[in-house]
Amino acid sequence: MTEVERVEKNLAHKEGESAEHKEVEAAGGDLIGKTVSHYRVLELLGTGGMGVVYKAEDVKLSRRVALKFLPEEMANEPRALERFAREALTISGLDHPNICTIYEVEEHAGKPFIVMQLLEGQTLRERIQSSTGQRACFHNDELLDISLQIAGGLEAAHQKGIIHRDIKPANIFLTSRGEAKILDFGLAKLVESGESPEPLSSQDLPDVAATQPSCVNFNPARLSTTNACEYFPKGGGCIRSGQ
Repeated sequence: MTEVERVEKNLAHKEGESAEHKEVEAAGGDLIGKTVSHYRVLELLGTGGMGVVYKAEDVKLSRRVALKFLPEEMANEPRALERFAREALTISGLDHPNICTIYEVEEHAGKPFIVMQLLEGQTLRERIQSSTGQRACFHNDELLDISLQIAGGLEAAHQKGIIHRDIKPANIFLTSRGEAKILDFGLAKLVESGESPEPLSSQDLPDVAATQPSCVNFNPARLSTTNACEYFPKGGGCIRSGQ
């Protein structure tokens, strides 16, 4: 490598670091390295329309956890705060291996955050996207196992009168140990016995991109055995979604 190439490579590396630093700061990355309550923030795990999630260490119990904050631009919006509080309250009443565990709700600089179980793996959405172009994202036995785990978690929630109302690939986490975990109960509804859940309004729904052509939209109540075979062909299946 010539001296000119070495200089150009160093400049490109620094520009990349600068862009990454700005992105982290925009997502609230100024918390990294700081201690929030009794949690030392280690790194930014991800950002989304309804949350910024950090990896942190509980200095009291010496364990790794995930901290979820509202995005800065939504931190003072009543509807966003209501949804955030609803998520914490809803999951705190659930104890099931296929539902992400919430440990507690804390506050930092006047802003609430949720302390959650730290999961290692990827979301179902990420798994699907990483398999683009391949016919079989999952073998039948794996797909069945994931489906049964999700159904088990939802059944546990329904027995408590809790309807998730936002099940999609981005809200299903597949751990490295083969567990499926249901995430984000921010749109959940507590339903009394015999009561029908209220339909979602457009204000309840987060902003999402327009549905892609690869999306499969269907009403589960109308999904016959024949139709199910079309979505999950023999030899392997792939759930396609723009969500």
